Amino acid sequence: MAEPLKHRYNKAFITSLSDALLKYHPAFDSTQFQKLIFNAAWEAKELKQRMRHITESLYQCLPDYQQAIPILKAASSQFTNTFEHMFFPDYVECYGLNEYGLSIDALEHFTKYSSSEFAVRPFIIKYPEKMMQQMKHWANHESEHVRRLAAEGCRPRLPWAMQLPMFIKDPTPVLGVLDTLQHDSSLYVRRSVANNLNDIAKDHPQIVLNIAKAWLGKNKDTDWLIKHACRTLLKQGNTEALALFGFTPAKHIRIQDFQVSTQVNWAGKLTFPPHSAAINL
Repeated sequence: MAEPLKHRYNKAFITSLSDALLKYHPAFDSTQFQKLIFNAAWEAKELKQRMRHITESLYQCLPDYQQAIPILKAASSQFTNTFEHMFFPDYVECYGLNEYGLSIDALEHFTKYSSSEFAVRPFIIKYPEKMMQQMKHWANHESEHVRRLAAEGCRPRLPWAMQLPMFIKDPTPVLGVLDTLQHDSSLYVRRSVANNLNDIAKDHPQIVLNIAKAWLGKNKDTDWLIKHACRTLLKQGNTEALALFGFTPAKHIRIQDFQVSTQVNWAGKLTFPPHSAAINL
């Protein structure tokens, strides 16, 4: 059995984080930080709870927000793009909602080394118009990680994250961002576009079907994106979605006099009487 992800937050991990912070903030109290992390409640915490606990412990050991962000930005650059380091953008989510400019710049930076897809959502809720302009700007960024944030951050129903009720109701502001990214050179980004559209399809299937019709047939990458975006509709048996990918009703098949047992005893068998059906092809 694979080891739970939460166990990646171990003493070696926290020590490496402490060392990185000390490099850019010599006054950082790594001993106190580790005491705060590994308290009596640590073992009972699950993955996201541990992540948030690290965030809160950082807050107790760093200077005020405006001074802390440059330290965290420098430290985050020492780590590769991994899920475990999402406490960096989580720090912004928890303590930077009223520091818009500084926070958005930090989220753009942090997403290159972990992901700001969760942390950006409270900003979208508080500053919807301003943030969607920012998303359009990020959609043209040179970094694929930032471009992905543009698509992933505004997903209406992003798993493990707070929902965006205004986009569940009306996804129109999201569509311009996705249109910009439909031909992105990165599969990483295109997959995010597909996931966003799949979210939208759960509440507004016709919007996604209309987009699918407009985008389908341009190239193999976009065709893959559209099929991935329509996966929920295909699983639901949506006839319009099925038809887009060649799954039309089989008019050349006719079934007559089909019979099957309507009751089955416990541990019994489902029977089809011999010659109960004539299937004409």
